[in-house]
Amino acid sequence: IYLSMQFSQGPVEISGLEILGGEPPFYPQCAPDRYHMEGSNDGGATWTLIPGSNRSQASITKVRYYFTPVDRPLAPPRLDLLSSSAQVKLIWETGAGSESNYMLVRSRQPVPFVPEAGRPYNVGKVGDFDVVYLGPDLNFTDTQGLLNDGTVYYYSLFALDANFQYTKPVIARAVPEARRSYRWYRFVVDSIVGGEGTNNYIAWVEDLKLQIDGRWISQYSFTGTKGSIDGRAVTVKDSGSFNGTDLGWHLFADGRWLSSDKSFSTARNSDAIRSRSVWVQMDFEQPVAITGIRYLGNPGLDPLTREFSAEAFAQVPDLIHMEYSEDGVNWKILDHSENGDLAAELIEHEW
Repeated sequence: IYLSMQFSQGPVEISGLEILGGEPPFYPQCAPDRYHMEGSNDGGATWTLIPGSNRSQASITKVRYYFTPVDRPLAPPRLDLLSSSAQVKLIWETGAGSESNYMLVRSRQPVPFVPEAGRPYNVGKVGDFDVVYLGPDLNFTDTQGLLNDGTVYYYSLFALDANFQYTKPVIARAVPEARRSYRWYRFVVDSIVGGEGTNNYIAWVEDLKLQIDGRWISQYSFTGTKGSIDGRAVTVKDSGSFNGTDLGWHLFADGRWLSSDKSFSTARNSDAIRSRSVWVQMDFEQPVAITGIRYLGNPGLDPLTREFSAEAFAQVPDLIHMEYSEDGVNWKILDHSENGDLAAELIEHEW
């Protein structure tokens, strides 16, 4: 099985590959575990293996590599920050060089830290800088003595290898203060995949959990539409259920929410129902700051065998967003809350 590419501007050099396989709900058995690149300069009549491109490695988690190994550490190509009250979560990617560790340095001044080549550092104070993380992970949550009064912090991220060669820093700015709070929120399903052959296309969601001001909430208590989340009183309602037993508040209890609408897309992301989306609404007694969600749509598993079933995989959300309201009447999309991942497995989304 192959994918062919033809570059109209002429020959190009492809020196590396990044691959992610096994998109849910089809799970690891569909992820390629042996692959390579070939090149042709005669219109595809003959093909030649590109040296170093042959790889045997499961791609269910993203694989990135260079055909000719790089003997120096490469700076992370991406660094994302998520700030909330006295907390900053940092997420980055590997550069696929010789790096084996990462070092994260924090300061209050916009002056980058300059590490000394060949010198190892430890977590702790280094002059006017704080080394807050040193290790192989691709994420770190900083909660070490951060102020939440509008103080600005500057982070410098370095990749390093076993010989303590350091890359140039990737620099980011964070203000770890409390997010704005609202009383009313909506979890909105905009589009689903599936539903062919049914009279109604159903937004099928089995679970929803919240992050409030940077902290994932594990305490949910519901026996009806009125309940509590993290001890905070809240009333939950939805835009209409498919039947009387699958209601919006079941997302936070032992159940699921099925909400029908004939205008959902069946094979692609679509804004077809945005004018009358289906939603689960939360009305908190006191305003809160929702900064993330974990949700599971329809996992596509037979309820008895727990094996993948084409029949069960019928109504899976593939586009959702969160809305907020200051009066319970007028609604706005919460910035960066829209997510287009196929919800056939547990999705975690923060903003």
